[in-house]
Amino acid sequence: MRLSQLQAWFLAVILVAFLVFMVVDTINKGFNGSGPLISNTTAGLSYRVPTKYQSVETVAAENKIGLVVKLLRTDPISQISIRIDSNMMLEAGITQTKLGDYLDQNVSELYRQYPSYKQLSVGPTKLLGQPATEFVFTYQGMDKTTRMKMDVIGLVLKGKPYFFEFQAPEVEYAKRLVDWKNFQRNLVAL
Repeated sequence: MRLSQLQAWFLAVILVAFLVFMVVDTINKGFNGSGPLISNTTAGLSYRVPTKYQSVETVAAENKIGLVVKLLRTDPISQISIRIDSNMMLEAGITQTKLGDYLDQNVSELYRQYPSYKQLSVGPTKLLGQPATEFVFTYQGMDKTTRMKMDVIGLVLKGKPYFFEFQAPEVEYAKRLVDWKNFQRNLVAL
């Protein structure tokens, strides 16, 4: 009888240890298959990198256009990025108080340079509890054969225009949309 009580206690300890491990692992993955919380002081945000995405170092040309976060998935390919366009206010000759109105009216114009650009939708949304403008469009990929689909959310945060971007091949877009939605849910302004 003593041996069976010892065995029961041993099994209970193993079960509790397993449950603790599962809870800690779930917290570290962000309850949605994402990685640990990352604080990015340049972007002024914290976020979780979705499963199968890797944070990629931005290059000088990307830094010039304000790219501060670049997350890439390679199979199938998709990308999540964050840009802060500090020069927009100077170039457009607008003040901080008018910036939100400017984004609402012009956000789709900012991306029209993409090859074979076709706007699918534009409208109001919220991100980080702030009013924002979301638009979705397609364009011809750099390989000249793949049709890409991109979702951009523009908003004013800390007095600057932020652009949260998600893109994937159009045929894979619906499958990868869950990564984009989870990324948005885990965003926190620092």
